[in-house]
Formats: sequence, C-alpha cells, structure tokens
Amino acid sequence: MARRVPAIQIYALLPKTNCRKCGVPTCMAFAIKLSAGEAEVDACPQLTPQNRIKLQELLAPPVRRIVIGVGSRTLKIGGEEVLYRHEKRFNSPTAIAVALSDTLSQERLKEAVAQVASFNIERMGQPLRVDALAVIDEANSPESFSMAVELASFSGLPLVLSSRRPEVLEAGLKVCGDLRPLIHAANSDNYIQMVELAARFNCPLAIAGEGLDNVIDVVNRVAEFGLEDLVLDLTGRNPRSTLSSLTLARGLAVRFNVKGFGYPLMVFSPSYTGYGVYEAAILEAAMVARYVSLLIIPSAEPWRLLPVLVTRQNLYTDPQSPVQVKPGLYEVNKPDENSPVLVTTNYALTFHSVLEDARASGVPCWILVVNTEGLSVATSIGGKKLTADVFIEAVKSSGLNERIKRKTLIIPGIAARFKGMVEEGTGWKVVVGPRESAGLTKFLRSYAAQ
Repeated sequence: MARRVPAIQIYALLPKTNCRKCGVPTCMAFAIKLSAGEAEVDACPQLTPQNRIKLQELLAPPVRRIVIGVGSRTLKIGGEEVLYRHEKRFNSPTAIAVALSDTLSQERLKEAVAQVASFNIERMGQPLRVDALAVIDEANSPESFSMAVELASFSGLPLVLSSRRPEVLEAGLKVCGDLRPLIHAANSDNYIQMVELAARFNCPLAIAGEGLDNVIDVVNRVAEFGLEDLVLDLTGRNPRSTLSSLTLARGLAVRFNVKGFGYPLMVFSPSYTGYGVYEAAILEAAMVARYVSLLIIPSAEPWRLLPVLVTRQNLYTDPQSPVQVKPGLYEVNKPDENSPVLVTTNYALTFHSVLEDARASGVPCWILVVNTEGLSVATSIGGKKLTADVFIEAVKSSGLNERIKRKTLIIPGIAARFKGMVEEGTGWKVVVGPRESAGLTKFLRSYAAQ
C-alpha cells in the first residue's frame, strides 16, 4: 500500500496558529493535505527551521528525487512512493537517454546529437522525446571524451558522463561541470576519487557494482562522505538478473524502507548476445515496467525509441485521471456545412486515433467530442457515460444545428444500438461507422464516393 504519514503526526510539528497563510483554514486541515500529498511543507511560513527539516524528512518519499542538469535543461528522476500505480500514482516517468560513444568522429557525433535533439513524435496529444544524452568513454582518452562532451552539450539536453576512469570524467566535467551532469560511475575501486569529483562539481553520482550486495556496499561507503544525490546502476550480466535486481531494489526501498536502496535506479540497455531488434524492444519496455528511473539505450533510431517511449507514456499516467481532450467540435480537412459529423469520446487515445484516421482519408468532416470523463467508447457505453441521451444533448449544445445543413452523424459501430433513438431525438440522419478507428479511413472514402 502507499505510504502515508498520519495527519496527527504531522500536526504535532505545525505551529497550530491557524493563520491561514498556507491557503487552508486550520493547521489540522493543512496537516491532512500534507498527509495526502496535496500540499508542500514550504507553504507554511511559520514553521521553525528545526520542524521544517523534521517535516521534510518525515514526508520524504522512500525513493529520493534526484535532479540532473540546471535551469531549463533539468531532469528529475526518482521520488517514487509506491510499487503499483493504482495505489497512488508514479511521480517521475522513466528518463530515456541515448548513448554516444566518444570514438565517433566529430561529424558523426554532430549528426547523432542533432538527431536526438530533434526527435519529437506526438501521441495522444503529448510529445514523445528523448530526455538526455549519455557520453560513453570507449576511446580511453580524456581529449576524445571532452570533445564528445562539448558536442553533446550543444543538444540542450541533460547529460550523463560515463567512465570508470576519474581522469577521463574530470576532463569532461571541466567542459560541462556547470551543467550538473550525472557522473557514472563509482565502484569499490574508484569511489573515493568519484566522490571527490561529485563534491567538487556539485553533481549527482551513479553507483555501480557486481550485484546488489556490492552496490549497497559502495553506497554505504559513499554515504560516509555525506553525498546524498545518488543513482544506482543495476545493469546485470543478463536480462533476468537486471529485471530481478530492479524489482528487488525498488521493493526493498518502498515496502521495507531500506535506505541504501532509496535512490533512483538506472540501467544500460546492452546488446545481449542472441537478442534481436524485437527482443531488445521487449526487454527495454520490461525495464520501464520494473521501476527503472533512467534507461540508456544505444540508438536514436525511431524503431528503437518508439516502443519504450510509448510504454513509458502508458505506464506513467494517473489511472485515476484518464488522459482527456476538451469536449467540443473539431475540424478535419477543412469541412463545410455539408460535411458529415463524426462522434467520439474525449479519451485522448480514442480522439487522436479518430483524428489521424479521419485526416488520412482526405475527406472533409467534423469531429464532435462528447464528455465521457476520459473513458473510451466501449468503456463509456458499458459505464453508461455514453448513451443516446448523451449523443442528443451533445448535438443540441454544440451549435451544430445552426452550422450544418446536411445533417449526418457518423457514430461508432459499437454504439449502433443508439441509432434510432438519436435520429428521433435530433432529427439528424445517423450512419453507423466502423467499430474500430482503423477502419475509418476506408469508410470515409466510401462514404464520400456515394
């Protein structure tokens, strides 16, 4: 279950003045909002410094939130409180970074950086983008690494600098240390030098090791230096060990509050021998589902990025607040007063599927989006959010009667049973369309040819 601090425990640390400066009537009401995660500690101006620190520690999520980058190019990972999103919600979507080797030529590096920076595909009205670039030390040369880092910094994206050699990382940090990249990685052999670099440049530090026991040992050693902004690299020898480590580490942090594992988790998606394109996509999607906070993949090709970006988008939505679009009337392909009107729900995935398939037909039409509280057509019909009365009211309230001369509604095939009632209630001709949006392009072209 989601961790929740009792409101009475929070109230004990509040000033109890009921000053209302936090925006609620009483300190108890503010405590209840803090307990529910609906307010911030800093909203109380009368907290003593000591109690403010105590409250922040009391309410801190079991997985520490880490910030990579500065200013407009910051990336926040971690901050998770639950293992299953139906318990509450996931807070920070998995960050996707693309790896760049410092063995590439300058021209190839420039091309790769430009490709990553410009990648942007819209789905459900939301942009799907890469979140960061990871510069990988493969040349064993501080000069090559610093050159690659400099080119990567022009992307405007947060950076991950990856090397096990402190002198190589120092060369890269001299180029972009003020951008607060993630330093990767400290292990049992180099952690003292890595801690010194992280402290000097004020950067978060990734910890890597052979297995969970080794990782937690390095975490404990690093903690002695007072470093708190850590990320745990749990890349294993094979997919099974990686997925097992991710699951166990997050469970220990969230369910059992084991402090050593209370940090964001990262994984390099390696090319495991015997795994092809499809297997790699499945493994990366599985890693997103198994709590990885930062996933570094080796390619910026769309076929490699899209599966993991779509998986992330699907998982990191609030299940209690479906992704919705605004109800109303939308134009497609420059419709006029004689164009048909398609009717669908305001669930974002449904709407954008209908929109793109209608556009692809080339047929001018309107889309009337009705408010079903973000539910799909089938779900809203089953839950009685989409009924004949809803269709009728949507037509009347939309102003369509005044705008459209050739009054033709096209309703989803799954809603065919409402046809007669809607015709009677609106006076419009109702045409039953395909059951799935995938059939809409062909349907509209056939309809227009009549």
